[in-house]
Amino acid sequence: MFRSFRSFAIFGLSALFLVFWISCGNNISSERGDGRSWKSCQKFKGMSLPSWMKGELSSQRFLEALDELKSLGLNSVAIVITLYQDGLTSSHIIKTEKTPDDFEVELALSEAKKRGFCVMLKPHIDPIPLTYRGLISPQDVKTWKEDYIRFMLSYAEIAERYKVEIFSVGTELEYISVSYPDIFVELIKKLKRFFSGKLIYSANFTEYKKVSFWDELDFIGIDAYFSLCSEGEVAEKSKIKSRWESIIRDIRDFAREKEVVFTELGYLSRRGTCARPWDYTLNAERDEEEQALLYESALQFAFPYIKGIFWWEWEFYRDDVDKLGYTPRGKKAEEKIRNW
Repeated sequence: MFRSFRSFAIFGLSALFLVFWISCGNNISSERGDGRSWKSCQKFKGMSLPSWMKGELSSQRFLEALDELKSLGLNSVAIVITLYQDGLTSSHIIKTEKTPDDFEVELALSEAKKRGFCVMLKPHIDPIPLTYRGLISPQDVKTWKEDYIRFMLSYAEIAERYKVEIFSVGTELEYISVSYPDIFVELIKKLKRFFSGKLIYSANFTEYKKVSFWDELDFIGIDAYFSLCSEGEVAEKSKIKSRWESIIRDIRDFAREKEVVFTELGYLSRRGTCARPWDYTLNAERDEEEQALLYESALQFAFPYIKGIFWWEWEFYRDDVDKLGYTPRGKKAEEKIRNW
């Protein structure tokens, strides 16, 4: 009888352990599947949250910005962090006092995920003094590559811990992407060993057709600052519609079956931004109407044909609102987002 009882007990414990193991396995599987918010982000309705100084991503203003974006109905955010190099030809990438500490990045990702956002982590490299990063051309490419891959792997490890949906392997590095695509191929191969989210490259609108490694990535990313008007032309919806139709047709012909995300899209609150949306130095009078018209037009004529948009940008790092800048916050363009 004792033997029978012992056998029964052992069988029971084994069965209990098996149930526990299966349950844990299911939880792990569920975590892998549900830790990322794909169901709520069939289309990315996103906003970029760039940080330009330590302390910003761990600030109360950042948390308030997340809540503001949630109340607008957005489902995605891009957390943008910036590394630097000394001029266009430097072979070293560095963190400066403007680069957020890793714990801030982790806090930002955690808070965004708590609110149910799909998240893209998007590290940038900027030259000092600031100019178009697509012109970065290091003297010693091998050294630059080592720095770049090391930093990107480090950020991707953080992204994986917090189940970030998308990791951007680069942004607007036009010279590098065209001249040294193997850098990105090597990086992507290493990322796929441990990062289980989606990978994207954020190409400038002048660059995306030159990129040779799209097949290695999950999405085609475009920083979509396409000119929608001629210089000096008044922005008109009918002409903007025609221009968007042409742009989208071109993109879809190029992308074929691959999904496209506008990893950046934005407009200044200045007259003439329709012709030069990429030009943050544009010196013109304030015009919220033109900015709002361009937001509305992108939503009507571009958004239905792509995977999503991450608008540039929500200026949470300022006490006031930049009345002439890209942010739609507190402007007529904000209502276009709310209606979205």
